[in-house]
Amino acid sequence: MRTIFAIPGLLLSFLSLFFMFLAMIPFLGWFNWLNIPLAVVALLFSLIGGSRTGVTISVVVILLGIFRLQMGWGII
Repeated sequence: MRTIFAIPGLLLSFLSLFFMFLAMIPFLGWFNWLNIPLAVVALLFSLIGGSRTGVTISVVVILLGIFRLQMGWGII
């Protein structure tokens, strides 16, 4: 039962990591407004599934996304 949530959690974590790198491009910082909720969903799936890697990646993406939004005032 745990792998049912662990695999999507890990896949969503890697997808949000890719989108985080995409959002680091200048003038694409607004993309973090979409990426942070995706990382939160990935975090929830990873927590339920017990995937430590997914939890770690999701937390890093959430923290860096919030930091990036604060640096660019949520737009840039």
